[in-house]
Amino acid sequence: MIDIRSLQYFMVLTRTLNYTHAASELHLTRQALAKSIHRLEEELGEPLFTSNRSVLQLTAEGERIRRAAALLLSAYDTFTQDVFGEKKTYSLFVALATGTRISLPPHAFSTFHLENPDISLILEDMNTDAAVAAVRRGEAEIALVGSIPAYLTEFDSMLVRHTGLRLAVPFDNALYNRDYLTITDLQGQPLVTAGPRNHVHRFLSEQCQKAGIKPDYAFMTSDASLLTAYAQEKHCLYFAFPPDILPTPEGFRILPLITDPPVAMHTYAIKKAGSTLSTAGQILWNYFKTLELLPTAE
Repeated sequence: MIDIRSLQYFMVLTRTLNYTHAASELHLTRQALAKSIHRLEEELGEPLFTSNRSVLQLTAEGERIRRAAALLLSAYDTFTQDVFGEKKTYSLFVALATGTRISLPPHAFSTFHLENPDISLILEDMNTDAAVAAVRRGEAEIALVGSIPAYLTEFDSMLVRHTGLRLAVPFDNALYNRDYLTITDLQGQPLVTAGPRNHVHRFLSEQCQKAGIKPDYAFMTSDASLLTAYAQEKHCLYFAFPPDILPTPEGFRILPLITDPPVAMHTYAIKKAGSTLSTAGQILWNYFKTLELLPTAE
């Protein structure tokens, strides 16, 4: 029978993807950790990790078990605290939509960990639709999404960071010297976005369709680093954060995109409507309320 401790070991390894680092964090030998994971795989009848050139990765079954274990361990932590009053380590799975991690103040999650060492956050970056679905299905208690309130009506939502709707414009583009942009300015413009599973892209597509405007979508990816690297190399427009959150890249200007009517496109935390969060979930939710007060770009 699978025990809670083996799942706790497994969850730490899914976060570090490194036996040595995970063993050190758990105060185990590497051999003891490997033995525990191997026993878990035998009990489940499936490999949970693969190793390619010494790089550890979750298998499809490992990913399924990780999601299920995150829910189980969170419930277990709440149970032991309520019944025994013991201080336990809480595990909390949080889904992060593309770009939301970048929108937070520097070291936001490490600061949270220092203030709450008994809470182990399991953070996963994904596209917006996947983050929303994770909360809808109960796989994640909380998700961070870049969105507008109109897209979040089925959830309880909370504004976490004011980001606005802005585009980075390269120096050799005719729009570079403008003070702001409108939807009509995007006709034929080379634009890089996070793709149709992202709420910013979804909103832009809806606005462009209403106005009869067709941007030239040069590249789409939910990988925020790849997105910005491609846009900067190819001198494309792309959605960007204001300079107080992320420094303006050399050779670009960050211009607000004005819509009619204006929209509150920001970073929001969401949870199931009317749901009661676990102890760890409520602590994180309350922490998110304070992030607008923390310093931004360093």
